[in-house]
Amino acid sequence: MPEGAVFTRKKPTQRRAAATVATLVEAGFQVLERDGAERLSTTAVAERAGVSIGTLYQYFCNKDELLKAMARQEVSELLQGVSRAFAASAGGYRARSIVRTILRTFWDAPANRQAAFPLLLRYVARADLMREVKAFTAGLGRDLALRQSLSDEAAFVLTRAVLGVVSAAVSEPHNLDRDRLEDELVQLILRYLNLGGAEPPESTADRQG
Repeated sequence: MPEGAVFTRKKPTQRRAAATVATLVEAGFQVLERDGAERLSTTAVAERAGVSIGTLYQYFCNKDELLKAMARQEVSELLQGVSRAFAASAGGYRARSIVRTILRTFWDAPANRQAAFPLLLRYVARADLMREVKAFTAGLGRDLALRQSLSDEAAFVLTRAVLGVVSAAVSEPHNLDRDRLEDELVQLILRYLNLGGAEPPESTADRQG
């Protein structure tokens, strides 16, 4: 190399970089299921993804950053699912669309996603992820005809209350009925938001929809 030349690491193409990040994040879920949260390491994730540890560090400077990316993916996919459910539902009591989507997303999730959920729940409160959740809850407030938008504190409480219950439901042994748990979570949202009254009961056909 000529004297005085500056060496610049070759940057991967945008598509290739996105594919590598997706592979690393998926490997993170697989290692989390296999080894548990305490033994999850960047080295194990790199090995699982079939890349060098140096490649992993090009995208994630440490394990915390990798876990945050995993949490961001879960949150984004969940909010997209709730948005689709809203778009497909009729007006009125739309709190059930939220609860049903969240509950079914994780209740029916593969084992590696269920294993990851309690750990990733800790990252939902991080500032960058809460901005995404807050933007969603602002739209939720309009759909539920709230008199005023949810404060940051209210959005935090409501998000953690619902996700905390779902986290326990998918990670702890129990004999809970999913439909009854759904009913209780719907009432939690409506009463917390002071929307008044119990939601009308739903038919079996509606539940299967």
